[in-house]
Amino acid sequence: MLFIRLLFKLPLRQTEGFMSSLFQLMKLDLDVPDHSTLSRRSQTLNPKIRCYGKIKGPIHIMIDSTGLSIHGEGKWTRHKHGKRKRRGWRKLHIATDQNGMIHAASLSDETKRDGAVAPNLIREVGEINSLITDSGYDEIKVYQTALKHMKANGKIIIHPRSNAVVSATKKAALRQRDQHVKQIQSRGVFEWRKTSGYYQQSKV
Repeated sequence: MLFIRLLFKLPLRQTEGFMSSLFQLMKLDLDVPDHSTLSRRSQTLNPKIRCYGKIKGPIHIMIDSTGLSIHGEGKWTRHKHGKRKRRGWRKLHIATDQNGMIHAASLSDETKRDGAVAPNLIREVGEINSLITDSGYDEIKVYQTALKHMKANGKIIIHPRSNAVVSATKKAALRQRDQHVKQIQSRGVFEWRKTSGYYQQSKV
């Protein structure tokens, strides 16, 4: 609780209320220490949040997205806008390194394509060694941006779509993609996933 207080810069009473809300959402039947207890404990505990500086040099990144449900739409929303058919939600796109550290993030509405957001994440990260991500990012702009920010001999491992074919244009940005498509066609998708290093994407 003291770490959370430090992270969000909360007074003691607000920290107590915040943790009570979290426990209710998590359906945990646990008592929350009150603000007086926190005050006493803070005199002997000295929590510190470690700050990571920007990593120098190229890094290996993985990109993915997840859905976030919008909560808190209560009586006021229903009064102002009428009854809604469904709750809204947003997509959180993140780029992490192989250790799970987040280097770039973007929040969009649910209609935004993953491939449309990825170039901005790559540009925010900067120079990269490799890019690994799923078939939702199998778009020419993602390959072009990754190639532009990648050091020589870097790897672009984006899972080709199920109906992917070898590119007819022979663009430099799609060279690695075409190799992946050929390997999948000849050896099967599961063998390609194992040998290409695609399963590293799960770390994101």
